[in-house]
Amino acid sequence: MTIDEFMRDIAPKMRPGWVAMNRQNLWWYFPDEPLLNIGSLCWNKTGDKFPSLLNGFDIAPVDDWTQSLRKVGCNE
Repeated sequence: MTIDEFMRDIAPKMRPGWVAMNRQNLWWYFPDEPLLNIGSLCWNKTGDKFPSLLNGFDIAPVDDWTQSLRKVGCNE
């Protein structure tokens, strides 16, 4: 599924938080908004992060992982 399909069908039903793709095309869930760390080429968040929470979804990679951050768990 595309990220747009995920955001339309799945994201509103999730617990509030954030999802983002890393440079290895793996999607992560964060309960709090992560920050992009270009120096280490990753999304950084002190505290909880859940890399395996999205394993059950086949979300296609986006073109630019640095632009992948999406808010989930709300209807905004």
